[in-house]
Amino acid sequence: MNSVVFRAVLICSLSVCIAACGGGSKSNQKYKPKPGAKEFTNSIGMQFVRIEPGTFDMGVKDPPKPEEGPVKTVILSEPFYMGVTEVTQEQFQKIMGEFNPKWKDEPKLPANMLAWSTAQDFVHKLNAAEHCSNYRLPSEAEWEFCAKAGSTDEPDEAALKESAWCYQTSGDRAPGKGEEVADGETMRTLNCRRHDVASKTANAFGLYDMLGNVEEFCQDRFHKSGYENTPTDGSADESDSPADSGSTWRTLRGGSYATPITQLYTGKRHGVSDSYPWETFGMRVVYDTSPSKKESK
Repeated sequence: MNSVVFRAVLICSLSVCIAACGGGSKSNQKYKPKPGAKEFTNSIGMQFVRIEPGTFDMGVKDPPKPEEGPVKTVILSEPFYMGVTEVTQEQFQKIMGEFNPKWKDEPKLPANMLAWSTAQDFVHKLNAAEHCSNYRLPSEAEWEFCAKAGSTDEPDEAALKESAWCYQTSGDRAPGKGEEVADGETMRTLNCRRHDVASKTANAFGLYDMLGNVEEFCQDRFHKSGYENTPTDGSADESDSPADSGSTWRTLRGGSYATPITQLYTGKRHGVSDSYPWETFGMRVVYDTSPSKKESK
């Protein structure tokens, strides 16, 4: 074999090897959003929609719990991409290589029984799989901005029945299915449960299940004092307040399939230990358009 033929064979072999191994750091370029794209889908089928910058009032005006106030104006100055749905069992298994033994083989159900620490592991491995550092949990401000979807009003009961899997809609006998929930019946007797993502109506931003189905972890630490000292630029609150000094609690938003319809609202929040999993705990993911800028703050 002469030298020219040998080099040609070597180059061809290297090309095949690179392609088989993923093509290097740019291998998933086609699964990243093009500049200004309104939406994109990554390599494991997770769909994202672009959220434009905006200003909104975060929090509940007359909060039923003190940690849900006070209302403060937040300015989101950069676009980001929000997951169209909650992370599904199928997507979780593709990234983590694990299948929760309590899950049935229903790939489109939202992943549950998660702890905040598990959600962080998922994000870390998703970034590795996609050869980037853009994926993360949403901040509370980003989450609430998306849940409100440009509205200053809370969805009424009729709208929630169309858009949210909750105590009144997620069971075998519930309003909208021909029977009313009887007094004294419980989540267990009604068989309230998770449902496939995107099987109710989307909000004005094109996002499904922002309220109900499973609760969603945010990046923020949970402070019982609410939003008194939280950032106004939309970033996650990672501060250690005197009232919660040393706490490992993180924030959950949105309610679940077990939440009464009267308790579903965009400002609903509570906190749990970062290592505590529960059957109603799930997650949704953000694709950050400028992760390096966030890290340098």
